[in-house]
Amino acid sequence: MEKYAKIVIPIAVISLVLGGYFALSRLSSRANKTPSAQEIIKKAEKNVKNKVKEHPISARKAYEIAKPYGKKWAQDAVLVDVTNFIGDKNDGLADIWVFSFGSSAKGEDKGYEVTIADGKFSRDDTNVSTRFLKPVEDNWIDSTVAAQKAQKHFEGLVCKNYWYGLTGDTWKIKCSRKSGGKPKWVELNALTGKFIKTWEDY
Repeated sequence: MEKYAKIVIPIAVISLVLGGYFALSRLSSRANKTPSAQEIIKKAEKNVKNKVKEHPISARKAYEIAKPYGKKWAQDAVLVDVTNFIGDKNDGLADIWVFSFGSSAKGEDKGYEVTIADGKFSRDDTNVSTRFLKPVEDNWIDSTVAAQKAQKHFEGLVCKNYWYGLTGDTWKIKCSRKSGGKPKWVELNALTGKFIKTWEDY
């Protein structure tokens, strides 16, 4: 029995020491872990849902983050589409922006998409079609300016969400009515902010 105890006790002690070491190592690695793309997206969407606005930014500011990734993907990369997600105010700011890039060298079926969430690079996709999308003019007005220009056309409406979309030389801003029914759209010249038209459709 004494001989058995001499073998078992040291093994138990070693197991406890190793178990504690691995547990501490795991905790340390979790503390230093960089959030994944999905975690950042989920956090940004949760913040919006709970009305916690940590990093709402304009399209231009988000684009400055996304642009280097587009150029890294292809030297001839050009911006062809901008869109936001979940914007409950018509101020041109959003927690999530998505930028699509096209490349003549890679072809229109091999576009590149970059998502900026919570003010940071979140994820990308290299299998995005850019068919029918026109290159965005370099001197496009920021979403904050587009929002100001469009606001007078939304007067009297209660909107649960504002969607911004930019391609070619046109900004489109959509108000999804809180009461339901067809959303109202405002279309602006993306270079001058000049009003083009409004319509109601899904």
